[in-house]
Amino acid sequence: MKDFFAVIIGFICGQLICFIIGMVLMILFSTENGNLPKNVLLTLHMIAALFSGLISASLVTKNGWLFGMLTQIFNLLIAGSMFGFLGYSALLDENVKIPLDLLLLDPGIRLIVLPIICATVAGYIADKYRSKILSFLGLILVSIGGGVGCLSTLSFILTEIYFVYLAGKLIFDNGKILRGITTFFLGSIASYVVGLISVGVVMGGYWVFAKIFNIYAEDIGLKKI
Repeated sequence: MKDFFAVIIGFICGQLICFIIGMVLMILFSTENGNLPKNVLLTLHMIAALFSGLISASLVTKNGWLFGMLTQIFNLLIAGSMFGFLGYSALLDENVKIPLDLLLLDPGIRLIVLPIICATVAGYIADKYRSKILSFLGLILVSIGGGVGCLSTLSFILTEIYFVYLAGKLIFDNGKILRGITTFFLGSIASYVVGLISVGVVMGGYWVFAKIFNIYAEDIGLKKI
């Protein structure tokens, strides 16, 4: 049961990584239609699949390649259905041929098949070098936590500055002293709320990570935290 739960964890983490990196890539590479170029999109899904495979396989004791591959369960189902349909068509009609070399050149099929390969290879690597992979993933987690902490501090400061600006504008430009003072105090409260929410998100994320880690720690030979 733990092994299959590791697949779910790897899948969810991969989707989060895909979302976070995808937001950055959308800012840098989005087209006029608001979409990512196909090569960039393929790279994004391959990176997400790589992390999914690494995370899932690091939490199981054997057959990491299999559990890494299973993180791409939806891609596996789509690929299996697609190639199964082509194979069935080839059996019914001898004139139907399956040019696998040409199929793999199709961008849509590559978007399905290559992430499966990435997750499988990542799972195999994580199975062989579990301690190093876990250290690497831990370093990434610390970096993400530090980044979120910096963003929470920045969000608190920016919110405070914004409401101070509004209060000053109301008082000095419009002469609305009472509204300006009210805006200042409400803004201070709002900025603290934003800061507390950000800290809560960071602490909640750490709590979830610690719970998951402790479930698997004994199985993979690590101390609980």
